Amino acid sequence: MGNRLSHSQVSKFQQCGKAYEFWYVKKIRPTKMRSALMFGSALDKAIGVLLKPDEDKTKTPEQIFSYFWRFQDVNGENTYLPDNPNLVYAKSDFDKDLLTSEDIKKLGVSKETIIELAEKRNAQGFDNLSQDEKTLCNEAFWMCLHNKGLYMIDAFRKKVMPRLRKIHSTQEFIELDNGEDKVIGYIDIVAEVEGHNEPIVLDLKTSAVHYEEDSVVTSPQLSLYVHAVSEKYQTKKAGYIVLNKNVIKNRIKICKKCNHDGSGGRHKTCNNDIDGVRCNGDWNETVSPEVYVQFLIDAIPEATENLVLDNIDDINTSIKTGHFTRNLNACTNTYGGVCDYINLCYRNSMKGLINKE
Repeated sequence: MGNRLSHSQVSKFQQCGKAYEFWYVKKIRPTKMRSALMFGSALDKAIGVLLKPDEDKTKTPEQIFSYFWRFQDVNGENTYLPDNPNLVYAKSDFDKDLLTSEDIKKLGVSKETIIELAEKRNAQGFDNLSQDEKTLCNEAFWMCLHNKGLYMIDAFRKKVMPRLRKIHSTQEFIELDNGEDKVIGYIDIVAEVEGHNEPIVLDLKTSAVHYEEDSVVTSPQLSLYVHAVSEKYQTKKAGYIVLNKNVIKNRIKICKKCNHDGSGGRHKTCNNDIDGVRCNGDWNETVSPEVYVQFLIDAIPEATENLVLDNIDDINTSIKTGHFTRNLNACTNTYGGVCDYINLCYRNSMKGLINKE
């Protein structure tokens, strides 16, 4: 019997064969979920609406994002996310400058209290907070990401859409079949892009880190997708559209006393010289948030395609023979944290896990 693998399954196996077995074979799932996955899924749905302007729509991309950032399927159950203590955030998800006055009002505490709580979480660990603190902390982190998502949609609309001359497809299903095994996936966008003479296979990413310039050439995912549709679209080019989570603030500082513009400076009080006397007025600080967008495009070498396909064949063979090798280097370094299955592997404990079989 052949295997039917998705790119995410292949990635899971490459990360750790045992983690693949726990998740896909034994159906053992973590009770906690990472914010990056939920956030990316909600944003994908919103951008999908933005990429189809000719369709009749009853909801805006912003409304679509807001809904799916509130409710998503978690282990087969429709789950409310904003104050959910099982949603795990990264430190970089929180940004005190992105909390609006309305957000603070909803939280019911001062902004200073929220900042102190976020610092306590980062210093002592989320699990060491009280139940009320966990709820409040996660709601604040959720609000920050909600506002980041809205800025990202706006950035995609203003910075990306003008560069897409013609959109051939969105969320295009692909399937590679060698007669026994299959590999499936969904391509975010295939489009003609400004400055390029052939269609580009594009993948949308949200990230807190800068992507390297050679990220496209070394991407197994993009190599797989290009291999699947290269004949259909007559292209070997692929690309990443990366929306950076670390929002640029563009701080504006105007003196409350003399209206001097001190933006870009580091002076704690107004440094304006008035008749030889320093003003020393307090600043009125505001931010004009902006999302940094990376648009990386490159050709996928045939050697890379072959390398990726050979690797998938090896993974298929390992799965069929039940060979699930542990990658001990990933135990404490999985998406910047510990593996979900570390207690199961080292202590034979199901703590933090459920069996969905």
